[in-house]
Amino acid sequence: MLALPSELRPPFSWHLSQPLLSSIERPHDPCISVKDPTIVYYEEQWHLFCSIRSAVRSHQIEYVSFDKWENANQTQRHILRCRDGYFCAPQVFYFRPHKKWYLVYQVGEPNRDLKLQPAFSTTEDISAPASWSPAQLFFPDNEPKGVSGWIDFWVICDAQRAHLFFTSLNGKMWRMWTPLKQFPHGFDHCQLALEADIFEASHTYCLLNQEAYLTVVEAQGKHGHRYTTRRMFPTSLAAHGTRC
Repeated sequence: MLALPSELRPPFSWHLSQPLLSSIERPHDPCISVKDPTIVYYEEQWHLFCSIRSAVRSHQIEYVSFDKWENANQTQRHILRCRDGYFCAPQVFYFRPHKKWYLVYQVGEPNRDLKLQPAFSTTEDISAPASWSPAQLFFPDNEPKGVSGWIDFWVICDAQRAHLFFTSLNGKMWRMWTPLKQFPHGFDHCQLALEADIFEASHTYCLLNQEAYLTVVEAQGKHGHRYTTRRMFPTSLAAHGTRC
């Protein structure tokens, strides 16, 4: 395993602010909470996408933008219209080869063997919530070979490939990949990336000037307690894992 940079080594010191973004009143569908934020800073604005839990529709994705974090809770809210029914757990990023923003998330597909499916929408204008394309499934026909369960999808690219990470609620984190020229299609090569007290919600980042990647993942101990764990990867994301 690679050594962590000094700034990423424990012990950690946490400072907790007051909530920056809270659920708002929606009389037709009372909102219970906001969660799963994904955030980018672009053209002097923060753009935040998150899951909202509500009484009627259960899971939806909401968008807000603001110039300063102290203004986050006063800004206008927008529920995305790219999917009816269940959709949540977003990740937003800009894909330069297509000159488009991508929003990756999970959707409910009750007629599929795996009821949760990874999906994506695109736009050329991240500040226009109505501009996102309708949801498209990464796997519109069949689940990929070797996958028996998945949740909380995350995409990150290196110089040659796009990598799709997910967890399976059984202590395992998985990876698939596709050549950049085929993204967002062609994902295959399912591999076991990590096995530990992994629960869900893995996030993998490239560390600036470190020639390495860092995965942060929600873990669950023997007694059901949640905590956060991390793992360093070398420059090649394909260097770890066991093929399904």
